[in-house]
Amino acid sequence: EYLITGINIKKGDSCIVEYDKGLDVAVASSKPFYADEKKDISSLKKVVRRATDDDIKKINNNRVRAVEIMEKSVEKVKNKNLQMKIVSIDYVFDNSKIIFFYHHFDLLERS
Repeated sequence: EYLITGINIKKGDSCIVEYDKGLDVAVASSKPFYADEKKDISSLKKVVRRATDDDIKKINNNRVRAVEIMEKSVEKVKNKNLQMKIVSIDYVFDNSKIIFFYHHFDLLERS
């Protein structure tokens, strides 16, 4: 759930939203609804704006870059014989962070 104020959003619209890691893109999965007046909305992240054509281009570029970074990362892990597997990469919309998700293989034998 996101807090929408002053923006006309409908189901299927791409939006720029606040996210724990910065700004990101989200697609409205349902039509907006009105929260109960008693509901605490202070913890809801905000919809910043509708995504523009430039935002969509940036998102697509980020996806391409994420694939490139993933390939380079996998190669580096292999070259250094690290006991881990890169699972996925999250390239945050505003390019402020790249987050790596990985599995680490425990080298210790347990008796």
